[in-house]
Amino acid sequence: MQFGNESTSSTSLTREMFRAGRTCGECLLLAAEQVDGPGKDVLLRAVKGLSAGRAGTCSLLVAGLLVIAEKDDPESHADIPYNDLLETFVPDGGPGSHMARGNHKLNEFKRRFEDRVRKDHKGMSCADITEADWGSGLPVTSPGPYPDETCVSLADATVSDLNEILSRT
Repeated sequence: MQFGNESTSSTSLTREMFRAGRTCGECLLLAAEQVDGPGKDVLLRAVKGLSAGRAGTCSLLVAGLLVIAEKDDPESHADIPYNDLLETFVPDGGPGSHMARGNHKLNEFKRRFEDRVRKDHKGMSCADITEADWGSGLPVTSPGPYPDETCVSLADATVSDLNEILSRT
């Protein structure tokens, strides 16, 4: 990818992080307001390994879901509706049980991200969003400069969504 000299937006939370060589997932974690403590380093290492198309989906989504899951209070499952059918066949704590089903913050974050990406892109993968050819080896071929404006604006919007969702009690 090549580095462009496009005009910088003073309102971008992530542009300088991208320019410093950070991945999109790292930008999200570093710009998020409530990501701190010993888990932050672990999340940064994990997300770096999932970036650049390796996760099969945009690492902004993966990073945001990891942050929300890490912040989740395991005792707060009052918002999960009871489902007779699932409760009959799935033991407590099993996949699909009322304890594991749908954290509303995770679901909302994912829905917002998917809605935003689907408006302008053909899929959720890094290659679909950036049109970069990650499979051709290094250097990665990209139709535009780095950081890609699509990634910067998507990262900034995703950070805002994450901060808003995490700020709710």
